[in-house]
Amino acid sequence: MGFLILLERLSPMERAAFVLRSVFDYEYGEIAEVLEKSETYIRKIVSRAKAHLADGAPRYCPPREQAAVLAEQFVAACRAGDAKLVEQFLTEDVEVYSDGGGKVTAARVVIRGRNRIARFLAKVFHTKRRDYDMHPTVVNGDPGVVFTLQGNVVHVAALRVEDGVRGVYMCLNPEKLTRWSVAKLK
Repeated sequence: MGFLILLERLSPMERAAFVLRSVFDYEYGEIAEVLEKSETYIRKIVSRAKAHLADGAPRYCPPREQAAVLAEQFVAACRAGDAKLVEQFLTEDVEVYSDGGGKVTAARVVIRGRNRIARFLAKVFHTKRRDYDMHPTVVNGDPGVVFTLQGNVVHVAALRVEDGVRGVYMCLNPEKLTRWSVAKLK
């Protein structure tokens, strides 16, 4: 999730070029072909992406107490299954990222759209996670919630709060959930 948050500093074109070059080790010519741009342009975009990441410009962070209160109210609205109420907490450009790691069911694409996300989260938290225990926590410095079932952590959600909920990062991948201990949550 930390890598996703880091990549939020980049434009979509910078993000694509940077990931293809730095993570997948594509050559500039290959990236240019994939993104249908010139190789010179791709070199500039990758360079610009590296500069933006090196800037270390911090994301806006509201006071922790304020973010925690908003997150708690937001999760309560989701648990109630009230999509209209959930929508009131979301910013216009909200996004939901899910990571099932191919091991469990999760959204395979980034979900966008305030109304769509409100309905999605209300359904997930109210219907699919109805019988799970829920523990408020801090995830990568952001307010979040951990869902457990019979003592096992099965879902961690982090909320990026900026004038409302702007991002929801859900991890359901069992391999990544091993660091979460139920004992720490009590």
